[in-house]
Amino acid sequence: MNSGRPDLFKISDSIFDRYWKLGYAELTQPERMFLCIWGLEGEVNNGGFDQYYFNTAGDHALDAVKSLQAIGANHTAELVKAVNGLFGSGGPPSVREERQEQLRALRDPVAEKMAEADQEFSKDRDNLEELLTAFVSQNLAAFRPKPPMNNPPAPPECGQ
Repeated sequence: MNSGRPDLFKISDSIFDRYWKLGYAELTQPERMFLCIWGLEGEVNNGGFDQYYFNTAGDHALDAVKSLQAIGANHTAELVKAVNGLFGSGGPPSVREERQEQLRALRDPVAEKMAEADQEFSKDRDNLEELLTAFVSQNLAAFRPKPPMNNPPAPPECGQ
């Protein structure tokens, strides 16, 4: 932590390590929310919604909307919900390969809407970093570093 603020980069490293080792379902609810928002923000800021949906972060696009709403990022939640809707009423598939096929098949008007959403997202009307920092601060116990998974604690020695 720096000056009382949680270090979101360190937290993301810890969560993504657990995610790749254990899977999404094994994360705590606050960790899943963080992962959804952090992944969305990183991918869209780097390469737009197209990149977000193309990569594994898009696996959790439906959960991202709920996570954004939960931290009070309502404008961004509505934007993501609208872009999710470009995939049809069920939203984007959670299976990356299926989602990539749908992305390849998008026609120009849909691709233009996605590009417009990129521009809107970049305005950061909700100030995602501040909201995510506040969320982490309020749920700090859920983000404490976990002990390494492959090194269980040693049993106590006799007489202790």
